[in-house]
Amino acid sequence: MSRGRVAKAFLVLLAPAALAFCQEPARPMNQDIQRILGELKDRAEQQRKEDRRRALLLVQQAQAAEQAGQVSEAVAHAQKAARLFPESDEIQQYHRYLVQKQKGQRQRAIDEAVAQRRVEEALEQVDQLLRSGQIEPARELAEAARETIAELARTPETDRLRKQVETTLKTLRPAELTAPEDELPAPVRIDNNRTPSPPAPAVPLPLANDSVKRALNQRVSLNWRAQPLPAALRDLSQLSAIPISLDPILDQPGPAPLVQINLRVHQATIERVLRLLGELTGGGYIIADGQVVFTTKANALEFVLSGKYGSAQVSSPGPLFRPVPPLSTVTFPPQPGRVPDYLQSGKAFRDHVREILEPVQP
Repeated sequence: MSRGRVAKAFLVLLAPAALAFCQEPARPMNQDIQRILGELKDRAEQQRKEDRRRALLLVQQAQAAEQAGQVSEAVAHAQKAARLFPESDEIQQYHRYLVQKQKGQRQRAIDEAVAQRRVEEALEQVDQLLRSGQIEPARELAEAARETIAELARTPETDRLRKQVETTLKTLRPAELTAPEDELPAPVRIDNNRTPSPPAPAVPLPLANDSVKRALNQRVSLNWRAQPLPAALRDLSQLSAIPISLDPILDQPGPAPLVQINLRVHQATIERVLRLLGELTGGGYIIADGQVVFTTKANALEFVLSGKYGSAQVSSPGPLFRPVPPLSTVTFPPQPGRVPDYLQSGKAFRDHVREILEPVQP
């Protein structure tokens, strides 16, 4: 037998063993791969379960934040939960609901800012109505502004507006003025056998100039808040029994300080109160024909320099003294510019604000 045949026969005999040897390591390699794949699947399943657990926890946190009114925080929690558990339709739906609610709150904040501006406009209009003597329309509009403030969220800005509205409403109520206890009149005993005396006149009668000067030393306690000047003088006259009137020239349109007075005194003389009114308004007072007349400083100075004591010769149209007109008849021309329809009345203002603050459904 030749060598070639021998080698071929030898290879034929070794082939099965070689093939078996080559295939022998393949078995443990496949097992390792399968084992690794199985571990990866287990880890993925555990991670999925952990994500679901965290998603449910985030949903609970979102619900708690929503109940606390922190919608933005609730949206953030729900968004994380939706990413962790995208297969949950309930979580996805809850996330969309919170997003819509957040948009509604943002719109509400914008609407409330507009409503706050409307309240400021209403207060400006109330001031104009007071200047023109329209007390009832001013009170109605101020009440509507107060109702609007009550519907807005509590913020420092709304607190400021609320205080401003309350102050305005207080100025529309009659001032509560009281005289010192030692100057109150003695109680009057009623005698049924006598004819009652006629009531005292509403406006004190003129006095002698010397009597007026002595009467100015009376002491009074006052607390005026945004009190119109004519009403302040009228109250002072009634408290002191001194005829005190307003120069007609000051009934004309004038600067704002002459319209409202803020003054609080305790046990101050009438003369001191009149001087304070002069400092606050830029005016002055004179004593003429047994009466006190509040006028401009220029008129008061001219009267004093003229030396005509006891007369009423001043540079103002018409007679210097006249009864103080009721507050409702003291008129000032309205400011230029058209008043919006929603400021024409309290009802129009309420309807306008109601349209602005219409709730947004999420």
